[in-house]
Amino acid sequence: MPQKRYIIIGDGAAGTTAAQALRAANPTATIAILSDDPHAAYFRAALTNYLLGELREEQIWAVPPSFYDENTIHRALVRVAQVDTKRSLVWLGQGGRPIPYDALVLASGARARPPSFEGHWLPGVMTMRTLSDVRGVMDLIKLKGLRSAVVVGGGPLALEWAHGLSHRGVKVMLVVRDQRFLPTAIDSVSSDLLLARLRHAGVEVRMGDEVMAAAPGPQGRVQGVILKSGERVGCELVAVAIGVVCNTEFLADSGVKLAKNGGIEVDDRMRTSVENVYAAGDCATFGGRPLQLWEPARMMARVAASTISGKADRYTPGAHYMATRLYDLDCATLGAVAQPPPGAEELVDFPQRTGRISYRKLIVHEGRLVGALMFGEREAHVRRFGRGLKRLIDAKTDINPIRGEILDPAFDLTAWLQTNAIKEKPRYSTLASEAKGSSPPAGAKIAKMKGTHAINLADLPPLPPVGAPIQRKGPGSDGAAPADPTPGARGGSDDADRKAAAVMQAKLDDKGTAAMLGFADLLPAPRVRLEGPPGQIDVMPPSAIIGRHPQSPIPLHDPAVSYTHAEITIEGQLVYVRDLGSTTGTWVNGAPVTAPKRVRDGDKIRVGATELTVRIQSADGSRASLGSPSLPKGAQQGSGEPKPHLDVKTGRSIGLSFELVQSPTTIGRDPRCTIRLDDEWIDLQHAWLRQGPQGWEVADAESHGVTRKNGQVLTPNQWVPLAPGDTIQVGEVQMTFSVRHSDVLVNLLAPASVSYTSAATPQGPPPRARLSVRQGPGQGSVAELADVTVIGNQPGQATLVLPDPRIGPRHVEITRAADGFYARDLGWHEGTSCRGQRLGPAPFKLQSGDVLVLGQNVALLFEASP
Repeated sequence: MPQKRYIIIGDGAAGTTAAQALRAANPTATIAILSDDPHAAYFRAALTNYLLGELREEQIWAVPPSFYDENTIHRALVRVAQVDTKRSLVWLGQGGRPIPYDALVLASGARARPPSFEGHWLPGVMTMRTLSDVRGVMDLIKLKGLRSAVVVGGGPLALEWAHGLSHRGVKVMLVVRDQRFLPTAIDSVSSDLLLARLRHAGVEVRMGDEVMAAAPGPQGRVQGVILKSGERVGCELVAVAIGVVCNTEFLADSGVKLAKNGGIEVDDRMRTSVENVYAAGDCATFGGRPLQLWEPARMMARVAASTISGKADRYTPGAHYMATRLYDLDCATLGAVAQPPPGAEELVDFPQRTGRISYRKLIVHEGRLVGALMFGEREAHVRRFGRGLKRLIDAKTDINPIRGEILDPAFDLTAWLQTNAIKEKPRYSTLASEAKGSSPPAGAKIAKMKGTHAINLADLPPLPPVGAPIQRKGPGSDGAAPADPTPGARGGSDDADRKAAAVMQAKLDDKGTAAMLGFADLLPAPRVRLEGPPGQIDVMPPSAIIGRHPQSPIPLHDPAVSYTHAEITIEGQLVYVRDLGSTTGTWVNGAPVTAPKRVRDGDKIRVGATELTVRIQSADGSRASLGSPSLPKGAQQGSGEPKPHLDVKTGRSIGLSFELVQSPTTIGRDPRCTIRLDDEWIDLQHAWLRQGPQGWEVADAESHGVTRKNGQVLTPNQWVPLAPGDTIQVGEVQMTFSVRHSDVLVNLLAPASVSYTSAATPQGPPPRARLSVRQGPGQGSVAELADVTVIGNQPGQATLVLPDPRIGPRHVEITRAADGFYARDLGWHEGTSCRGQRLGPAPFKLQSGDVLVLGQNVALLFEASP
């Protein structure tokens, strides 16, 4: 059968969700994520919580370190230059051959809208949206003693950043151009409540004013701003949060239809105007409006993956819901609040002189709720109440029976919804009538599987022996399984689970060890040590931070290292490193770390100017490395004539490479520039490059900032020649000029939909095999495997049911093929392992005698008939 190639542009909520859903639907497809963000997927909405100190570094990541490896997903740090939809090709900014695709998912997201006031190019004028932004602010606070800041904007992000900075002891002024906050989402009363709460926390607020210019200090950094009112305000940081711009410039001339805001127009199946091209997330516009929120992005991505897989799911988001928090005040708004329909009426609850902040307003039209606005302290459970109101709006429920009590604090809306069977609207729906030719829902598919039906594995008597006989553990001969002796099987405490794991390890096999049976998670973690200028430092599981923070487990005094720079994670028997949004990046064996990178014994990690050598030993003292140190995966240099390149070494685009094709080439923040760099201290058009008679040259493009070559400042329009190895600096971003072959992503360059042939398999009757429960509910029971067997804890979803709460409803799937049986994990967080290896969505061929470990308490012995 043809092997599909799915290319995803973007690595945020939509990109990673689409990749995971596509992998689950097609275990053999080639899936690649192309991203120009040097950091793997993280929770953008949680960055303020991180700034507030409510989350640790390891809690901001959206996927575990092993996500890309376990799901066999290629992640390439590249900038997409152009999409040729007629030939289904993606062209990269780094040059080289284009990448073909069978389906393309556009999940390129959005970037912060840059300011336009005079002096916006000064160092210290920042937008606030990315991990690099929050890391830069943390470095300013911790390393440079940031004392004062001006925050520009009146939306949720500006409010959250004002909160986060003031919480860190920074004196903050908030400048809002409108006369109230969030004018398209809330009313004047709620805006006044926000204003009062900010001022109570010591934040100065200027409503109806705006920044006209940023003024430099003696060192060239921002020293203050000038407001439209004429007021001059001193500050060391200007933080701008005035909206976003969709990342869709690369779609010019592609035929993909864009909305007026630059977003990609999609239908309810996430299809664009071009066949085999889909969009999801912040870059997509559905129903005339962009949502640009985390959970809707994930929903859209699931629908896109479903459509690509031939199903008929539809995106049905219901009423728009937005929630945020300011200090101890929760805010939620949904539906038609700013623009209610004609004839709508308001129900308001605004108690006075209670000592608490509480304000709730409902918009009712023709007896039905169409909008709601809620403010209150934590104890009011504003967000939970808002989710209940969303169910009323989405279901178009007649609220007349509860009109007089719905705003009464004593009214239990949740209980009323349950009593009246008003369920939450599915975020996306499957229309079976429109799914002709597509795979049926999981439940229907299970019912149609040949020779299978939903059963409880614990209730089965043993089958006749297949191969060597299995000794049953249960007492007596009536086939009854003994009671599970382990506390973990009854949903006990963490301590009970640890005891259960110990019992399981002791019981599995009298002859073997945990390693022989495949229990990698039960083995002691390897010893990990870093060797470098600080000496030898042991890395203690599960993770350790490298940085200039004096209390970091791995403290460094290198001035080029960020306050918290990188993280080493030990996951089972594997070791990963990831960058934490540093300004100079993290490198392994000379390659930038753009996703959680597995490291091996002998690898060289560079942070700032410091090089650290990784030493890994297994628990028995043996070296854990197999083969040579790890090398960059999936890329190699092409052949042919060497081409001129610029390689970015610092800043937000660290690790990106650009082949110089056009002459002249423009570098700047303007999307129309040939090389776009989004760092704030770069001008809209900052520098030029051209190919002269003697080779490539560089000049400053009359920028407001600085352009340097090898450290020397260039005067405007001063053209100087470039030689391989020269360093170009625009603003604070350093790039290296080289003449070399383009990097080629060899894993992605084979023609799409290439037919492949497997090795010849013996003909004859299909193979037979069975599973026996060696540990867990129904211990000792045996069942024969069918063509497709799904193991889980829910009778409606699994074909072999094990009532263990620590495994998933659909935990692992075993498929019969002509040459044997294959297992694949179905994505439950507790995971599946076999032979010391954690299984992913790719098929894993089973051998007779293998033990499958599901979660922490279930072990199944696989036996094939000879």
